[in-house]
Amino acid sequence: AWARTTAADVLELGSAWLEHSNLEDLVVEGAIDALFATIVEYRDIVAHTTLLQATLNAIYACAQASEGQHGIREKVGELRGVQTLVAVARAAVDTAPAVLECALRALVPIVQEYAPNCRTLMAVGLDLLLDIAEASDTNDVPLDANNPETNDSAVRDVAATLMRVLAPVNLIVCQNCATTNRSGIVCVYCGHSLKNEVPPALPSPDDSPSRR
Repeated sequence: AWARTTAADVLELGSAWLEHSNLEDLVVEGAIDALFATIVEYRDIVAHTTLLQATLNAIYACAQASEGQHGIREKVGELRGVQTLVAVARAAVDTAPAVLECALRALVPIVQEYAPNCRTLMAVGLDLLLDIAEASDTNDVPLDANNPETNDSAVRDVAATLMRVLAPVNLIVCQNCATTNRSGIVCVYCGHSLKNEVPPALPSPDDSPSRR
């Protein structure tokens, strides 16, 4: 576990490993696969808090540094990575707010401006994001005594960011029966898969086509 933590710590924003010239090699050589495999293998949050935080931070750094390029978001989708991160976040709600924040933060660059991962998060994690927002309003999200910088406000802010990212893909028009669905991956009217439907264009922060 120590070696995995050390390896994950190397992948931080600003690292030479995350320069654009190296990111594609990281994907091809299986670095993203390895990071998610670590989460699955060491999913006991209480026993492996430090390792999970380092791994989640590394996933965030890779996705953020890629700026939507190098196939990282696509790879995460193939690995069912959105589902994995949501599962970690659910498990961390009552036990490890620091891990919860890291898991939610890792999702932001993974779903941002990438409709397939947005729709997956809508299907498997929207209820969690809403629960966090409601719990934060009543201070039910526990503080992490070992990490005073992590609090209910930080968790709520990341959850709110994710909900803003998801907003443009909340409504999906089924190309089979032309009905409108409120999220999901299968049309509730005809059963047609919505995974490959084209949602409304996701706005770029600077409206630059090069960032889409």
